[in-house]
Amino acid sequence: CRSFGSYAKLSNHSRNCASDASGSGIVIENADKKYILTNNHVIDPYRKVDVTLGSRKLKDVKVHAIDVLADLAILGPIRESKLPAALKMGDGKQVEQGDELFLVGFPDEVQSDEDDDLSATISKGIVSRIRTSKEFGQKYFQTDAAITGGQSGGGLFTGKGELVGVSGLSFNEDFALVLSGQNVRDSVTRMFKKPAIPKGLFSLPAGPDDKSAPSATS
Repeated sequence: CRSFGSYAKLSNHSRNCASDASGSGIVIENADKKYILTNNHVIDPYRKVDVTLGSRKLKDVKVHAIDVLADLAILGPIRESKLPAALKMGDGKQVEQGDELFLVGFPDEVQSDEDDDLSATISKGIVSRIRTSKEFGQKYFQTDAAITGGQSGGGLFTGKGELVGVSGLSFNEDFALVLSGQNVRDSVTRMFKKPAIPKGLFSLPAGPDDKSAPSATS
């Protein structure tokens, strides 16, 4: 994988919280505009987060839409020039049990925006199992490639560098579940077609100037 410039470090913190939270994101594109794709649990409950793209530090990037079921969120659009190239999501249909895969993201010790070492971390593992949730129609790659704190929202790559999923759940560092690329693509299509942010138990379109939810402040 050579597209590390297409990765983003995400952080959110509030004056009312004792600790910060951070995660990873992937640059994607829709209608000639750049966005950041990450896990919903990375940005929840905030409507704005800070994004670091290489040497660029972007404050208060808006949450465009979230998909709670898929645990995905889209931030943006990013209104900056000369952004890194967007990554294309493969469907992951060719991934089989026993294949080597690589997770890329930012470890949680890279917390400070002043840290000079904002480089992505790669962890390697195999597909130990392919899980399917029949109730929700979702497929997950179970892998022993570690998802450490801060790496949620990072990409899962094949040995050929194809992006085939987005990391999400880690179980006591024993194994991780990664949502398949096809499900990620389906979710992204839905979120761009009808952006929505849940209010309570319901999913409603988010207004352009919705000020009812907290913002991650720095």
